[in-house]
Amino acid sequence: MNPNDPFPGFPLTAKESCGEGRGGDSFMIENQADLDFYSKKLPNHIFQRFVQGREFSIDWFSDKNGVPAVTVPRERLAVHAGEVMMSRIELDPDIIESAKKVGTLLQLRDPANLQGILGESGKFLFTDINLRFGSGAVHSVQAGADISGMIFQELAGGSIENKSNSVTNGSTMSRFHDALYDS
Repeated sequence: MNPNDPFPGFPLTAKESCGEGRGGDSFMIENQADLDFYSKKLPNHIFQRFVQGREFSIDWFSDKNGVPAVTVPRERLAVHAGEVMMSRIELDPDIIESAKKVGTLLQLRDPANLQGILGESGKFLFTDINLRFGSGAVHSVQAGADISGMIFQELAGGSIENKSNSVTNGSTMSRFHDALYDS
């Protein structure tokens, strides 16, 4: 971060540039002293403006040409160790359009998981792009996004069509990790 560049102000968050979502090496930066300390201690971290709002994961699937077929925003209601434990699908047209613009700009192919915050201002800000299915993608599949069918169809030489509009808006998912024992 160059002190002469336009600065978004505090607070900031510092996080690993190539992390796994667990947040173990993430820190809140409250002031210039914190920024000076963490930028020296953690030179490979990225520093982002801290945004209050609702956190979303967006399940993305596009064909081999990058044409989006699935763009499903899921609000992350509960997260444990980086994995979503409870989510609700919210087919917000502004979030979907933002994701399509970013995915097209980045030429995303096949599955991806985009993450961001819907700020209190109503603007969606991207925080992460993962070139894989997210842990909660099963929610979008269960709610109607036939991604496995699209993969098969494309592998068989066919073309796929946009399936996002067949997803059930408002669908919720809750899962838990547990162990059952028989004594």
